[in-house]
Amino acid sequence: PAYDDVIQAASGLVALEAFGGKPARYVPSLIADKTTGLFAAYAIAAALFHQLKTGEGQEVEVPMFESMVSFTMIEHLWGESFIPARARAGSKRHATPLRWLYATADGFIRALPGSDRHWRAFLKSAGREDIWDNPVVATRATRSDNAEAVLAIMAEIMATRTTAQWVEALTEAGIPFMPISTLDDVVADPHLVDVGFWHEFDHPSEGRIRLMNPPFSLSRTPAKITRPPPRFAEHTRAVLAEFGYGEAEIQRLIDAGAVIAATEDDSHKS
Repeated sequence: PAYDDVIQAASGLVALEAFGGKPARYVPSLIADKTTGLFAAYAIAAALFHQLKTGEGQEVEVPMFESMVSFTMIEHLWGESFIPARARAGSKRHATPLRWLYATADGFIRALPGSDRHWRAFLKSAGREDIWDNPVVATRATRSDNAEAVLAIMAEIMATRTTAQWVEALTEAGIPFMPISTLDDVVADPHLVDVGFWHEFDHPSEGRIRLMNPPFSLSRTPAKITRPPPRFAEHTRAVLAEFGYGEAEIQRLIDAGAVIAATEDDSHKS
């Protein structure tokens, strides 16, 4: 059955949440539904390109299971990329329960001091240059080989200051970082506001609403929202008309229960 929860479970994504001994859980998003839609868009674009080049049409099939396995396993096929396998599937770097998220004195932050230069700058900004003498953090290779020890060092240091203090210190040190945003933070994010990501308008029945504009831009054919989200079955008649059905045929389909079309009485229903 092609339900998001079912496909998440079948694709290995839920099992990844249990990697390293954590409880298994679903990703709190309809990620299988949305990912399959993106793969469908890619496939349709490829089919249209072929049609433009050759005049030939073709069927496009985009199974949810295969789509989500492709999405999930691109980095997690891991040792199973080789035959015979050199290690079990699952990238420890990406699935570790300790993955690079640090509690500050009042929140959480993601910091990435990857290079030796970054590490020196980080330890200096933290007032812990003594740690540089620890062979565990001496090189990128030793840090990778001793990830849990390095993460413990980072966690201890990061807990000593507030998020705002770390934002200032990491910015000055030139280290990549980002505080963990809440969903409310995202809605109010000044960058998203500045670039016009949010599309606000008056809905004919629901009042003032907010949608998301397309996250990409096209120089010649910019994408934009041209109409509000439809009510249930609002566009049934218009869609069937586009496919060549006449008014009488459409009404017969409605009367037979083959399709449902909104009426004027539904105008205040969302």
